[in-house]
Amino acid sequence: MAKRNDWLFTLDNQAVDELIHCITALEKNPRDVFELTVADFELPVLGPRLTAVRAEILHGRGFVQMRKLPVAELNQRQCALMFWGIGLHLGDSIACQNKHGHVLGHVRNLGQTVHNATERGPYSGDRIPWHVDACDIVGLLCLKTATRGGESSIASSSAIYNALSRSRPDLVAALTKPVYRDRRDEVPPGKPPWYALPVFNRHAGLISMSIEPTYIGSVARHFEAEPNTPEQIEGVAEIQKLADSMRLDIEFEPGDIQFLNNYAIVHTRQGFEDSADLDQRRHLLRLWLLNNDGRPLGDAYFDRHGDRSTVTRPGGIVGPDTEPVWTID
Repeated sequence: MAKRNDWLFTLDNQAVDELIHCITALEKNPRDVFELTVADFELPVLGPRLTAVRAEILHGRGFVQMRKLPVAELNQRQCALMFWGIGLHLGDSIACQNKHGHVLGHVRNLGQTVHNATERGPYSGDRIPWHVDACDIVGLLCLKTATRGGESSIASSSAIYNALSRSRPDLVAALTKPVYRDRRDEVPPGKPPWYALPVFNRHAGLISMSIEPTYIGSVARHFEAEPNTPEQIEGVAEIQKLADSMRLDIEFEPGDIQFLNNYAIVHTRQGFEDSADLDQRRHLLRLWLLNNDGRPLGDAYFDRHGDRSTVTRPGGIVGPDTEPVWTID
């Protein structure tokens, strides 16, 4: 992939003009963002291209990096609306990213740390281990980069599974059994403060990976003893090494939008240092998209929040009082 560029998608002038036309219309006639549909982002040329991108993410390569959204020429609300409109073309619904209901996430260093079991990596400057998010497609729009660090990398879940199957089939066997994870105080009604989901999930002839090292690492606080086996803990660590060895590094530039299939791709972010100027600090917008035509999933994914009778499509984070919220700040 490092020698190819077919995963790069440049938003040309025509595509940008179509997006600007849509948000200009919305600025003249403001609407509640939750009422917006694909029809509000009619993109005669870009729309069919996004349909092809959606298929590639869900059933092909698993990722795309869009470039050249003119964020320097737009205000933050305009950037967010463009990003939202693209997301409506790529997903069937948009999931909450935390117990506060944020559907437009802001990835910024708010002084939190992954080492605190009640805090989240997106709001820290820490390195985040190789992981996936709770959705079909995660999208990241880069508004500003860090002064130093913050590089992003991705790796293929299938490649990792195949490599580990060859070198340590015993660890693969352990990771196909339920692995306990901490909810980090984001607990759906009627559920315990932890949940269990295998790292490797076999269903409908496919292997889907779900790995969250920080959540797996802090789950023991809810038990008298570590609930995960030594083989499972070793397997999670081995996956980190394998992903490092076969990663694709992708440099984020302002105006870049990255979309990843969380069942086929794992990702990481290096630690970073921010500017002393608050307005110039690293800032990404994030979407969690759910796709009804996405990968077929086993019951364990649905059990995180309910079951197949209560969950239309697994994904998102729900607390006891979660209501969807959209904020540009």
